[in-house]
Amino acid sequence: MSVPARLLVVLALVLGSSLATTSCRTPAAPQAGAGSDVGLTVFSRAQQQTLPSLTGTTLTGGRLSVSTYAAGEPLVINVWASWCSPCRGEIPLLARAAHRGVRVLGIDERDDAHLALSFAASHHASYPSLSDPRGHLLASLHDLPQTGIPSTLVVAPDRRIVARVIGPLTPGTLRRILTEVTTTWPSS
Repeated sequence: MSVPARLLVVLALVLGSSLATTSCRTPAAPQAGAGSDVGLTVFSRAQQQTLPSLTGTTLTGGRLSVSTYAAGEPLVINVWASWCSPCRGEIPLLARAAHRGVRVLGIDERDDAHLALSFAASHHASYPSLSDPRGHLLASLHDLPQTGIPSTLVVAPDRRIVARVIGPLTPGTLRRILTEVTTTWPSS
């Protein structure tokens, strides 16, 4: 099954039930053509940057490199923190997506490791999260704001950054990313 077809099946499973999200949004100007997906930017092929190498320590103390974790797979990278109110609304959506086969990687930003681990466990976020207590990982992601979270990147199997969301990820925005953006990826 091609990558887009597999993601569409996963999308149907993930979004098949109604998901509650918070109404809190970080301020962001809508992008041209974004419709109601405030904070969503879909990059044209010419605008797409290659995801830098991200390697670090997970919340559970292991080492993880994005290049081995998601080699040849689409990836959703979400920047979050336990102290972030909007993150509470999107983490269950990401946890459900990860449980159903979408590759998700969190980056826990400027947070206490124990609080972050407890927060992730209480929200059933079993996908890995890299700890970024000093902001070095976030600093390497030039497509994301260096202050203000949550934010999310969608990375194609060839490591091109194809979309970003600044502010909370909603089921509708995730649906749009996985249906419109991923259909342009080559079959694998």
